[in-house]
Amino acid sequence: MANPEHLAILKQGVEVWNKWREEHPEIIPDLIGADLKGACLVSVRSEGTDFREHRLEGTETILDILKEPDLIGANFQGASFDGAILERANLEQADLRGTNLKGANLKGAKLVRADLRGANLERANLKEADLRGANLEGVNFNGANLEQIVFFYTHAFGIKKNLPAKALADFFYPAATDGPERLSPKHHASPEATEKKQERPKITVAYPEVISSTQWATVDLYLYLRAFRELVQAEIRRQQEKSNIDYSAASSEFPKSLPVGCPVKISLESTTLRINPSELTINWYEPYNRLSFRVCPIDDNKDGYSASLDVDVFADDLPAASMRLSIAVNSEAPTEHVSAASSDATWYEKVFASYAREDLELVKHLKERYEALGMHMFIDLDDLLSGVEWEKALADKIDKSDLFQLFWSKNARKAKYVTIEWKHALRASKIKGGRFIRPVYWDDKIPKVPKALADINFRKIKIAVS
Repeated sequence: MANPEHLAILKQGVEVWNKWREEHPEIIPDLIGADLKGACLVSVRSEGTDFREHRLEGTETILDILKEPDLIGANFQGASFDGAILERANLEQADLRGTNLKGANLKGAKLVRADLRGANLERANLKEADLRGANLEGVNFNGANLEQIVFFYTHAFGIKKNLPAKALADFFYPAATDGPERLSPKHHASPEATEKKQERPKITVAYPEVISSTQWATVDLYLYLRAFRELVQAEIRRQQEKSNIDYSAASSEFPKSLPVGCPVKISLESTTLRINPSELTINWYEPYNRLSFRVCPIDDNKDGYSASLDVDVFADDLPAASMRLSIAVNSEAPTEHVSAASSDATWYEKVFASYAREDLELVKHLKERYEALGMHMFIDLDDLLSGVEWEKALADKIDKSDLFQLFWSKNARKAKYVTIEWKHALRASKIKGGRFIRPVYWDDKIPKVPKALADINFRKIKIAVS
């Protein structure tokens, strides 16, 4: 039951309510079950308000309120919005479980990560709505307008038709041709289905072609399956229109399908750009993922140069690929459109393991993890044929590897042959590039690093061996 005092204040109008909210921010308004039919709540301050079981049928402009960001996470569980005007409403992370949104106008509404389980969206207008990450279990979309919506597939089991996007058509089998019958997941509806599919994930990095020396810009990385390619292209176009900056796109795909739940980390580095955040991690469960970074030139007085941006891809905490992107920094340069690149990624297929014999068990554990990702790790004891001149053979293997993995420990620091290997790798890196040598360690404190390797990043890695 609604608090009578709170309801009385609300009925005095928007101005009185907002003033009361400003004077008493510590009070959580209780409007549970209030009948607000026909009320006009435009611009009402409502952060923290519990709207469960509201009756809001047929109200006009009632939810202009939701254009304001203060309703992020609001609780509308069980409320009725039959025919309500929710155009461009901000309902991010809102609890809309069991709500009646039949015939509601949700054009351009922001429903990112909203909980819509069991909601009725029959004949609702969802044109251009943003449903990324929303929980759509049991939602009735029968007759809804789903044009140009932004969507990625999460928690959509038991969804009722119609389908939210053309890209989803490949993920479901329709149970019937008409009516609100449920649809059955085809694949990617469960981890087991994803494993059977064995599709290699695609990766696309969208980055600005030209920025000014004082400009922050967005770099987006997409990790997705084939059915979402059109959605990725649409998102890149949307970002261009929003920022008024032309974007290039570098695309590639993993050499092998990823295990379900595999952690994928994206790390960005640059000597000339500020980056925020510098790295992001997701677990590979969903077939569409977007990770956003912001970049800005470090020197706001320098102009007319090309800034390099290194993108590293890690899978299961192991280096899997790298890209080097180039962004022009020129405040006066025209931003002519450049067509998308087909692939600028270097995928690591051959990894050379440099290690101390005492650490062999740990190294073999890493080899298994590399193999699961479609990468081969060379271990001399396993792969070097007997009778060959080992020092020459090892040097040849290092030269032919995509990546030199130095397993750094107290034992490795003392091992003569490890020193020989990393010294040869340093010489090889002058040809292969500065990211060829990838040292890792696993002790709480990194063992002392030789002066010759001091400029190379030593990364702590998680190794769990039973």
